[in-house]
Amino acid sequence: MTATQIAARKNLYRRFRALPEEAAAKVLCYIDSLESHEPNEETLAAFRESENLDNLPSYETLEEMFEDFGIKIKC
Repeated sequence: MTATQIAARKNLYRRFRALPEEAAAKVLCYIDSLESHEPNEETLAAFRESENLDNLPSYETLEEMFEDFGIKIKC
């Protein structure tokens, strides 16, 4: 890291510490949104499964679908 980069970082830290708590929280929230969030293996597997429409069941009626999901309809 160069001296210019170190000075810029120190200035950033100084400015951040001077912020009111609410503004600092907003800055941190913004920084969090910039960071990449990699999905875990379970989520990736669900994505892959959702792309394969051959695995989806089909139903003739809503009642048939509800029955398959174990949902009891009271009429």
